[in-house]
Amino acid sequence: MLTAFAVNIIIMAVILLLTDVVYETNDDFALACRIADGEPYLIFVNYFLCVPLAALQSVVTGVNIFVTVQMAAAFLCFTAVTKIMLDKGRGLLFNTATVMIIGMLAFDHYGMIQFTKTSALLTISGMMILADSMLKRRHLGYYVFAIIMVYMGAAFRIYSLAAAVGFAGLYLIFELIYERKKLADAGLFKPKQIGKYCLIFIILCGTMLMHTASMNMVNSDPERSEYNSYNDARSNVVDYPVYSSFIENPEKYKHTGLSENDVYLISHWYLDDEGAAAEKNLLALRETYTDLEQGESKAPAEVVKEFVKGTISDITEHSRRGSHIIIMVLMALTAVVFMRPKYLPFVLAAGASAAVLYMMLYYMGRPAYRATYMADAGCILWLLYYMKPEYFRRAGGSRRDRNNLLSLKAATAAATVITVIICCGLSIPMYKADIAKAAETEGRIISSELLEYTEAQENTLFICDISVKRSAPEYADALSYPQTVNNIMGTGSWGTHSPYIQEKFRGFGVTNCYGDAIDSDRIRFVANSNIDRLEEYFNKWYGEEGSEIHMKETGTAGGYSIWQAVREVK
Repeated sequence: MLTAFAVNIIIMAVILLLTDVVYETNDDFALACRIADGEPYLIFVNYFLCVPLAALQSVVTGVNIFVTVQMAAAFLCFTAVTKIMLDKGRGLLFNTATVMIIGMLAFDHYGMIQFTKTSALLTISGMMILADSMLKRRHLGYYVFAIIMVYMGAAFRIYSLAAAVGFAGLYLIFELIYERKKLADAGLFKPKQIGKYCLIFIILCGTMLMHTASMNMVNSDPERSEYNSYNDARSNVVDYPVYSSFIENPEKYKHTGLSENDVYLISHWYLDDEGAAAEKNLLALRETYTDLEQGESKAPAEVVKEFVKGTISDITEHSRRGSHIIIMVLMALTAVVFMRPKYLPFVLAAGASAAVLYMMLYYMGRPAYRATYMADAGCILWLLYYMKPEYFRRAGGSRRDRNNLLSLKAATAAATVITVIICCGLSIPMYKADIAKAAETEGRIISSELLEYTEAQENTLFICDISVKRSAPEYADALSYPQTVNNIMGTGSWGTHSPYIQEKFRGFGVTNCYGDAIDSDRIRFVANSNIDRLEEYFNKWYGEEGSEIHMKETGTAGGYSIWQAVREVK
């Protein structure tokens, strides 16, 4: 354990020295801010995890607890996984390659924080430690630690659990096929042990109860329940190409009463829940889109084509996902060359499972890196764990066999060295990606001039176009205490219509940042684009006979124009 701990301390220290810790997505910063505000009712992260995180953040204000806990969880996962890998006794060269691969995966968790990847790592590692403990009959502490990791991963995001359980189950099936007699001799099939396995299964099923209880807590309040319903309708529109479908089939959407301008603004995150983006309108859009898409689902050949094309692109662009794919392929080739043919089916099954997960995401149109990470990490870590010394080719008693074994050892050493070199080489583009992401994050920070302008008018609510670099300064440093600028809000996100956002609006005497904006001295829009569209929108949804609503420029700051919605008599 000390070796695994020391190795991972070094890995973490090197990564933190080389890179800045940044948010991979805006969602993570938004979640961290809500937890810092004591808001445990989040649509992604389990309520029963958010409560202790919020309580801890209220006591420790010097750091970002949401991020720090994820980094600590990743460190514990990597340390535990490193230990069980080193316990296999596969020799210095193999262990060196293992450490390098662990280091590559660590780049994902110490450099760019993303709660979905944290969930994936926790559930995969927890299931691996659990399977290892069951087969080796380790003491109770291992089981408790593994189950806590699985629960924590499911709490960060429940959707990662299925794939993690799938990879673990796949391994256990092949282990029973290959090692049934050995396991039976070790007493793993005795009634007492089987009872223990059943108990573990029941305990793991508790993750679903935890998720259900969390959703019940969130929906127990009518306002939050209404928000969750609205958010489901929102995501079913803005996360899919509904606008392009509207352009191609305008007559099919005519019954919705929405114009091209309405749907355009909705698709660009102008979510006015009392106007065009009311829940009934979002549901009508989604229903029509679904009807049009029925019978036009992607054919298997098309999905495979997208998968192959995307994979080639990932590899040639030296992306994180491409680096992982190269490692998976290299590990599979190593297994094919050096492992005994009898044990290769698991390698093929693990690779096929990863490919199927990829293609499912391509089919759904959601192949984001944080989503495919589950397939990457699952396949890589389970292949690493699977490669036992006894599964590799052995020499017989003849000189030819001994020479073959010597050649095999030399080839294994060469393959290990190549693996280490490739890992080091692939770490370079990953390191550059981290630096580029940090620079991009800096570019998204709200300009100091615009910030000074808004701070000077603290009683005015500024509604920013999605294109405005509107992130708070704290967004640049994921480890710093998360806080937003109170009087700057976006024009739409998964938080739209949430009690959390509505409470912020009420602080400015606002219930609807669109309807209440007309002739208001307390609401301004910050944007350089879509002004004509916004003006058209106001007149359609909030217009009155005998008057027109115009967007009047009232100033500029940080390269952006400041606008007021004004009603004028014709």
